[in-house]
Amino acid sequence: MFVLFALGIVFLSAALAEVSGVPAIIGAFFIGMVFAETRISERLEEKIVPFRDAFVAIFFVSFGMLIDPAMFGSVLWIVAIAVPLVVLNDLIITAVLSYMLGFSSRASTSMGSALCGRGAESVMYASVGSRAVGATKGAELYPFAGAFCFIMSAITPLLMRKSVAIADRLGRLVPGSVRFSGAIVSRTLGKVVMPSTFRLYKKTGKMGMALIAYFIMLALVIASFDLYHVVAFGAGIVFTLALHFLFVSELLPVVRNTSYANIGFAPTYHSQIAHFVSSIIVLSLAAIMVVAFLFVYLWPVVLVVLIAYLVAMLVLMRRNYVRTFDFVHQGEGRLLTDEAVAKHHRFEPGGVSSKVARKNRWRWL
Repeated sequence: MFVLFALGIVFLSAALAEVSGVPAIIGAFFIGMVFAETRISERLEEKIVPFRDAFVAIFFVSFGMLIDPAMFGSVLWIVAIAVPLVVLNDLIITAVLSYMLGFSSRASTSMGSALCGRGAESVMYASVGSRAVGATKGAELYPFAGAFCFIMSAITPLLMRKSVAIADRLGRLVPGSVRFSGAIVSRTLGKVVMPSTFRLYKKTGKMGMALIAYFIMLALVIASFDLYHVVAFGAGIVFTLALHFLFVSELLPVVRNTSYANIGFAPTYHSQIAHFVSSIIVLSLAAIMVVAFLFVYLWPVVLVVLIAYLVAMLVLMRRNYVRTFDFVHQGEGRLLTDEAVAKHHRFEPGGVSSKVARKNRWRWL
């Protein structure tokens, strides 16, 4: 009876979605999300797994029958563009975000490489998109999704096996200022985001509430039009900039109770670190808000915004590197001039012998 009940709910949600003009697969997907938040999720998964495996096999067989091999030539150029972009997004950008949130560089690269295998989702999107009202090239979606899924499934195991080597190689290519500042952000936000049974500071929840309010304003910018769109964007930008002061006050206790000894941090500049990490967060939130605003009018401008965001991030990291990293007298809080930074441009961890530092200089972060 339990199996019949679960399948009945799934089919009912799919039928309701179809009646509402939404593909049935979307209705089934959302009811699965609802079940995931209930107490019966584990029992449901145990009972439904055999049906899932059987239906997945049937789905992929039916999808393969819809692909016309003669059309592969017309979609190869799209696949050639999509594969590098997806690898760049999942392997590099996802890894950077994971690292900034507190994961190690190798763990972040491993997670990013594992995400490259999500090409199977393109099969679902192709099935839905080909039946969408007004679709003009629905027939090309099937061969594109098939080729894309095959290539991503083939290269993902290789990327996962080589993830450690990729992380080490990327660590050698990244400038010292970016490595140092990235380590500061990673260690600070890791204390905030990562679960811990022992905390040296009290969490107030203000940052979480502020981020919820930010995403509500972002949704208003996306959903509004004309004058309301401009007003929502203006209010969102002002609110985002005001978050800087809240984040500084919330991060300062975290910075004071976090050890940065092995990455060369001058320990008397906790306020500087709190301002830097807050600036990184606010700059990222502001860039998202600007992209949501400009995309409606002229989407190519978004690329200019993203490039400006990247340059601003590099400038912030460089300034933080010059102000807070003590090359010569690490641990004494002494700051160096730009000329001194130029002479000591390599990032070396303090508190260890020069031989050990040279051997492990790319693994400290």
